[in-house]
Amino acid sequence: MKIDIRSYKLFFIFIVLGVTLFSGNVKARADELEDYKIKIGVAWQGSADMQDRLSAGLLNKLKAEAPQIEIEWQKELKDMEALDVVVKRFEKEKDGMVILRSNGAVYLRDNPPSIPAFIGGCNDPFMLGVVGGINSSQGMITGVTYALSYNSIFLTFKRLFPKMSSLLLIYEEGHPGALVDRAGTKKAAQGYGIRYNEVGISNMQERLDAVNEWKDKVTAIVLANNSLVFDNTGPVVEAAGETPVLAYSDAAVKDGALCGFSANDEKLGEILAESIIDVFLNGKEIKDIPIKYDESPEVYLNLRTADKYRLLVPPSVLKISIIVDGGNISAQE
Repeated sequence: MKIDIRSYKLFFIFIVLGVTLFSGNVKARADELEDYKIKIGVAWQGSADMQDRLSAGLLNKLKAEAPQIEIEWQKELKDMEALDVVVKRFEKEKDGMVILRSNGAVYLRDNPPSIPAFIGGCNDPFMLGVVGGINSSQGMITGVTYALSYNSIFLTFKRLFPKMSSLLLIYEEGHPGALVDRAGTKKAAQGYGIRYNEVGISNMQERLDAVNEWKDKVTAIVLANNSLVFDNTGPVVEAAGETPVLAYSDAAVKDGALCGFSANDEKLGEILAESIIDVFLNGKEIKDIPIKYDESPEVYLNLRTADKYRLLVPPSVLKISIIVDGGNISAQE
């Protein structure tokens, strides 16, 4: 059989050209994928230090593990109308968005997003009606929450005050997160046989008025996790006199409240970043990613205040607490 050398050479040339072109296309495609950016918008309305801490954790995690994610920040928007404008633009321009604070979560509840949306810096999204439950998300929404177990909180409260029989919860009128604190506090208090009372406030003076009215009627005053309630707690503690002041935040303890609880905001930011990575890089459906929370929240205890109340703090509480003493903080060894 006679081999046509010219045909063989042409066939070889075609093969080489095909491989070269294919390699070039693969390289071009690889370069294109490397340059591709996943665009995420982050926004929240109003000012809150919590969002800054959460955002720091979010950004650090994404920079380390997902540099292809590009973030646009829209911080501390002046009102909900401004948030509405930003969210609608995000839906046209971004692959996904992060909307922070309880008011942002409620906004998404009332305005279902058309792109994957992540929430954070908010109270329990189940109780806010944003998602179907703590272990399930709803359509295009998932994220993280600073919500804590009220039963666990009251277990610590009762260890500190075995004779606690009544309390006053002070919350901010109109704050979406206050609804969660009210319902959770009432249920937990009733479970421990503690008489529940509540007062809503709209300004600092109303907060002091509530303390002065109730300090001799209850065995403890509890401050909800609303900044209007727990900011500058010193005057509240002073006005309360011998009635212990407890809180759902660490800031209040640093200002003189006896005991408080707080999720680690930076940790929650990192957890939020993991959910974003799961959706955009690992191919998971957002509806399959549950709402996540800090499973080991921090307990803050002000020892100077404990001395003021002449309390003998149980070792079981000391062991799990971050100690605040005269404004100085240290982890209990």
